[in-house]
Amino acid sequence: MFENIPTSPVDPIFQVMARFKADTRQDKVDLGIGILRNSDGDTPVMTAVKQAEQWLQRYEASKAYLGPAGSQEFTDAIRQLLYPTCALSPQLAAIQTPGGTAALRVAGDLLNFLKPGSRMWLSDPPWVTHRAIFPAAGLKLAEYRYLAEHCGALDFEAMLSDLNKVAPGDAVLLQVAGHNPSGCDLTPAQWHQVCHTLADRKALPVLDLAYHGLADTLEKDQKPLEIVANYHDEWIACYSCSKTFGLYNDRTGALLIHCATTALTKRVYQEALNRICGNYYMPPNHGAAVVSTILSSTELHSLWQMELSSNQRRISRQREQLVQRMEAMHPGHFKHLLQQQGLFSYLNLTEEQLQQLADDYGIYLGAGGRINISGLNRGNLDHVSTAIADVCGDIELPPLAAGH
Repeated sequence: MFENIPTSPVDPIFQVMARFKADTRQDKVDLGIGILRNSDGDTPVMTAVKQAEQWLQRYEASKAYLGPAGSQEFTDAIRQLLYPTCALSPQLAAIQTPGGTAALRVAGDLLNFLKPGSRMWLSDPPWVTHRAIFPAAGLKLAEYRYLAEHCGALDFEAMLSDLNKVAPGDAVLLQVAGHNPSGCDLTPAQWHQVCHTLADRKALPVLDLAYHGLADTLEKDQKPLEIVANYHDEWIACYSCSKTFGLYNDRTGALLIHCATTALTKRVYQEALNRICGNYYMPPNHGAAVVSTILSSTELHSLWQMELSSNQRRISRQREQLVQRMEAMHPGHFKHLLQQQGLFSYLNLTEEQLQQLADDYGIYLGAGGRINISGLNRGNLDHVSTAIADVCGDIELPPLAAGH
């Protein structure tokens, strides 16, 4: 049976990881995988997480199954964190999932159950895994333009033009903060325009929030959730605790669904649970218990916010220092990177340029030249900035259009 299995392409980020691991040079730099690193290049456990785990080790009384909906303490805490003004609304359902990726997949399974073969719109470029998750759930894909051609700046006019082609009943995936891979986020005014357009088109917003508190403050990063809720009776939000709480391998996330009526919410919630029962059945508890412990403790909540804010400020400083160095070598070529925010910046590089960075300099980036900004530090910043400026600094970038 297995001899007939086709050869499928390897996920691009895993290809980068494998090539980096095989590189024997001491000065090699991994800026590919999206994981938060400190100034030493490590990914330590947050202090708030350690303290929550210590409390759980002492007081956790059971390892019993949670059920397909997961921990209610966790989902209640996430509802309160993201939607403080409607956290208790019976029109809002919340389900714990094994990471934000599972939330996206359950959302896809649910949408395909409700409308088989329906269409999901993604940004171009998207997070590459979006292109795998939704077709696996049975959905068809379409894409709306997001970045200006030949540079890494937001092309909002093109985005709106494409969203005006969305058909009634289509779903539109919108990254809320720290867009992956570009780092280009919408302003509040642009969010209002997008929501107005989608409401006119009778489309369903599907919101992906994986970098909460790393693009800007927690409050500013989640502001689009409020804007969407003001325009739409129905929406889906997928939340990841991987970066925000540093719980990468604990696989902790949430799926939130809002419907026009309480009766509809109950029915949709049950169908989402039915999709879960046919998939992973139940989520793990540990990460959810850590998050709910942090969010329910005034002391741990404050500590977590301080740590998260410190990480966000470091990312912003590293981006500024990278641009400053590259601009000194090629003035006017890299200023647009300062418009980007969050864990990633985007250089819009060709495969040949990515290969040159890896072969000549031992620098490994994600597809299209996505840089994990947190991977920069005092030990590699000069090396990386010189290499990038050398590889792509001679390109003549077009002037940005008004509003970019």
